[in-house]
Amino acid sequence: MRVTNKMLTSRYTRDLNKSLSNLNTLAQQVETGRKFFKGSEDPIGAVKAYRLRREYLKNEDYLTNIGEADSILTSAESNLMGINKNLEGVYTSYLKGMTGTMGKDDREIVTKELERIQESMITTLNSQFNDKYLFSGASMSEPPFEVKGDGLYYKGINMSIADQNAANGTPEKEAYLKLQELSKENMFIDLGLSLQVDSTGKVNENSVFDLSIPGINFIGYGKTTIDGKEVPNNIYDLISCIRTELEKDDSSFSIDELTPYITNFEKQKNESLKQITNLGSKTNYIDFLKTRTDDNNLNLTKKIKSVEFVDPAEAIMNWKMQEYAYTAALQMGTKLIQPSFIDFMN
Repeated sequence: MRVTNKMLTSRYTRDLNKSLSNLNTLAQQVETGRKFFKGSEDPIGAVKAYRLRREYLKNEDYLTNIGEADSILTSAESNLMGINKNLEGVYTSYLKGMTGTMGKDDREIVTKELERIQESMITTLNSQFNDKYLFSGASMSEPPFEVKGDGLYYKGINMSIADQNAANGTPEKEAYLKLQELSKENMFIDLGLSLQVDSTGKVNENSVFDLSIPGINFIGYGKTTIDGKEVPNNIYDLISCIRTELEKDDSSFSIDELTPYITNFEKQKNESLKQITNLGSKTNYIDFLKTRTDDNNLNLTKKIKSVEFVDPAEAIMNWKMQEYAYTAALQMGTKLIQPSFIDFMN
């Protein structure tokens, strides 16, 4: 087959345009650092990039939840530590060494200190963080504790009458059962633990994080019998009972009447410290999850870069090589295209 000048010119022009297109693509890679700009340019790479970015964004959501959980737990732990420190201070300074020889004036000092702790306790247990009540269990929109004339209330339930030993159907027993149910409230949050839900819609508790902090688990509820005397378990009412005993006149004050309350006060004070320890362990777990999620995002970032982006040095080298090839093609074109009739005339 005879190869005409037109065929050479057409082929040369087509190849030259292709070389120019490659040069432009490589120039864009150098400028932007990206391997491709449309999914059609690299379908496999585009699918990988989509999956990696989707996982990265999920991890970003987890980090947001982790940050919120960490802030709530840290704030709650700090508040409870403040209450426990006050309780420990009063117990060590006054109640532990309480004797029947203390005068009315000395007892009044202790009474005022206990009253201050009660006020501080309720204020702290009703504290908020980002418009959420920290110690309100699953519902964090309303203050959980309220002091009324007949005692302390938690979510509208009278804690002062709650008694696990009362007969079934009585207000005391009903109040205790309701408080027991509220003490087990959950507020699950997804922190990247592979959320699992069964066919009935129930969440697997091992696949989520429980952010609920019912205040009654810290303050206590129900009653205990010590030396034949019925004593409240909740610290607020315990302090009220101790204050009542301390406010008696010297003639009617008896250390024997006070001792059961002080004994249970020490016990509940230690129980409150256990609740703080549980919060601390949750906070440590949150720190572990944050570190793990940060590491996952770091690895995902590296993978995304390897899929979507080019090495700058390699991109510049490829661009320069293509530029050299394109320049050489232009120079070769002057030799491939035959002189025309006009050239001879010149």
